[in-house]
Amino acid sequence: MINPVAIQVGPLAIRWYGIFVALGFLGGYVLAIHRAKKRGVPAEAVSDVLFWTMAAGVTGARLFYVIQNWEEQFAGGPWLEVLRVDHGGLVFYGGFFGAMAAVTLLVKIKKLNIWTIGDILAPCVPLGQAFGRVGCLLNGCCHGHPCSGAFAMRYPLHPAGSFTAFPIQAFYSLSNLSLVAFVLICEKIFGLRGRLFGLFMIGYGLNRFFLEFGRGDYGPDAGIGPFTPAQVLCLIVIPAGVAVMWFGGRSAPAPAKEIHE
Repeated sequence: MINPVAIQVGPLAIRWYGIFVALGFLGGYVLAIHRAKKRGVPAEAVSDVLFWTMAAGVTGARLFYVIQNWEEQFAGGPWLEVLRVDHGGLVFYGGFFGAMAAVTLLVKIKKLNIWTIGDILAPCVPLGQAFGRVGCLLNGCCHGHPCSGAFAMRYPLHPAGSFTAFPIQAFYSLSNLSLVAFVLICEKIFGLRGRLFGLFMIGYGLNRFFLEFGRGDYGPDAGIGPFTPAQVLCLIVIPAGVAVMWFGGRSAPAPAKEIHE
């Protein structure tokens, strides 16, 4: 049994979702700065890139969610609810595309190498997602199919009403943590200079595609044929990841000597 509100102080409600999304950004930020320093990339430049990338990511993620759920949740107002990301409602692929657009622009402004920045960020994105999915689990969004029994999660205080569902969000979180480990291990063993972000894209796309079959929160008309909208995007992201690995490996600069603290 889960209460999506962590702390209630009068009318102010601090929700678990907002807490874990913030922890996800913090975890990704700390790891990215650490990786940048090891590669001799100026931490200040990477910090600026990360700040605007996170802002663009949240904006894109919320925009995708609002567009997808306009009729059901937002058409009747209040308009302020469009901004309430702490209530849940961020679509990863919206954030992904928004963040990628910001990174592409900012690395040109900062005169950084995009393949090096991609290598730095590759394990940071799924780390942030792992925290975010815990927020989804506690908030009751992105849940699995209705079920009962030992593995069912019960949400008696959910705004949509009491229900029980399979905790697919926990599997999303674990798959993202596994992807972090996989990217770091491949980096350690094979190097994969310029290819790590492409590796992340392929791994995330595959994980997401198969786990989406466990999602139970989509409406009856949300699918595109037999697939969810996220699965359709996975079919684009996976080959795009292959292309990133191909071009990144050919275009990345020679590896700089790492700094070991």
